[in-house]
Amino acid sequence: SHHRHKMKKSSFDKDAMEINGLHRTVYFVEKCSDASVSVVSDSEPTKYKTGHTYTGEWKSSKRHGFGIQKRADGSKYEGHWKNNLRHGKGTMWIRHEGKMFKRYEGDWRKDTMHGRGSFFYDNGDKYDGSWMRNRRHGKGTMEYANGDIYEGHWDEDIKSGIGVLLYANGDRYEGYFENDKKEGPGR
Repeated sequence: SHHRHKMKKSSFDKDAMEINGLHRTVYFVEKCSDASVSVVSDSEPTKYKTGHTYTGEWKSSKRHGFGIQKRADGSKYEGHWKNNLRHGKGTMWIRHEGKMFKRYEGDWRKDTMHGRGSFFYDNGDKYDGSWMRNRRHGKGTMEYANGDIYEGHWDEDIKSGIGVLLYANGDRYEGYFENDKKEGPGR
């Protein structure tokens, strides 16, 4: 006689797969997209490269709360997350010639520099002030590597409005800036 076995339908438990709370490091990997690798058969091993690591707090399988992300290029973000995005206070570090350098320290909003923060440029310049969507915006101070200092208003990364430019040689311009340039005689 021929018997049929009823297969019990397995249900996928989404909650069992969620990551919540404080966890150890999670390693992200991705398939290598190397066109020079020729595939002989489907049974050959797939090559993977490491992406980045994240150590910190999780909520509903998303980075949420305090955590540290280290990227394959050596850069590192240390700070707060919300729904998998940098959000709140945090510091971005970059690796250059084997050493770690602070790139940005301050407020983040939806994965962008937004709020108050300091940015450290490769050439030695430093900006401290207001940010909006990764751009200097609002009141801020730019200290140039050559000793000049601009203190004033920025409009989407451009000096705009009232500001003071103190030159390293002692000269001073106080007045209006338009499109990143001095406008008028100033005082």
